[in-house]
Amino acid sequence: MRTIKYFLESIALVFIIITFKVMPPPMASNIGGYIGRRIGPRTGAAKTARANIKIAFPDKSEAEREAILIAMWDNLGRVIGEYPHLRCLTDKYCEIENIEILQDLAENNKPCLFIGMHQANWEVAALSLRSHHGLNVGAVYRAPNNPWAESILQRLRDYKTGEKHFAKSTQGVREMIKHLKDNGQIGLLIDQKYNEGIQASFFNQPAMTSTAYIELARKFDCPIIPVQMERINGCYFRMHIHPALELDLTNAERAIAQTHDVIEGWIKDRPAEWLWVHKRWVQSNKAK
Repeated sequence: MRTIKYFLESIALVFIIITFKVMPPPMASNIGGYIGRRIGPRTGAAKTARANIKIAFPDKSEAEREAILIAMWDNLGRVIGEYPHLRCLTDKYCEIENIEILQDLAENNKPCLFIGMHQANWEVAALSLRSHHGLNVGAVYRAPNNPWAESILQRLRDYKTGEKHFAKSTQGVREMIKHLKDNGQIGLLIDQKYNEGIQASFFNQPAMTSTAYIELARKFDCPIIPVQMERINGCYFRMHIHPALELDLTNAERAIAQTHDVIEGWIKDRPAEWLWVHKRWVQSNKAK
C-alpha cells in the first residue's frame, strides 16, 4: 500500500510540476499564489498556522491574524508554482545585497555557516548561495518520506552530481563536519522544531531547537552569517547577506536566543512570508 501511495503522490507531483513549467515564471507564481489563497485557508494545516500566529501575535485582532494567514498561503502557493523555475529565478529575479561578504569568503577559502528560515522563497536563497562562484555550499534538508518525491525535488533544486547536501541525521552531521574541515560552507534553516534539541525562547514561548549550528561554529571557529529573503513583488526577490553575528558560542542556549532574536525580527517585519504551518512551539498547537 505504501508503494502505491508513493507512486500516486509522485504522479501528482509530476503533473503539478509540468503544469507550472510550461508557464513563464511570473505567471506560475501568480497562479500558484491564487490557488494557495483559495485552498490553503481551508486545509487542516491552516489550523496549526492560525494557532501559531496567535501565539506569536496575541495582541493582534482576529482579522489581522487572518490576513497574515491568507497572505502566507499566497506566498506558499507561489513557492510551489515557482519550483520548476528555481534556476531562472536565481539568475534573473533575485538581487543580492552585501554580495561582497560572499566574495570575501570565496577569495579567502573560508568555512562558514549560513543561517536562514522558511521565508519568501527559501529555495531561491539556497540555490543563489550554491551558485556563487568560489563557494562550496552544502545545504541541510529534511528528506520527504517518499523517495521518488525526494528525487524529483532534488532535481528541481538543481543539485548536480557530487554537490553536497546533508540529511538531518547522525550521518548528515558527520558529513557536515567533514565538509567544514575541507573549508566548505553550509546553509541551514533554523526555524523548525527539533525534538532532540533544547528548549529555547522563540516569540517568548519555549521551542525545541537544534544546537548543531552553534556546536559546529564553536568547533570550527567559523562565522554564522544570517541570510534573509524578501519577496519584493510577485516572483522578484531580494536576498540580504548580513554580517557575521557576534555570538557567545560558549553558551548554546544564549547563542540560540541571539539567533532567534534575529529571525523573530524578520518575521515581525514580514509575517506573511514565513511558513506558519510548522508545529514550532512546545505548547499545544492544536487549533482552537
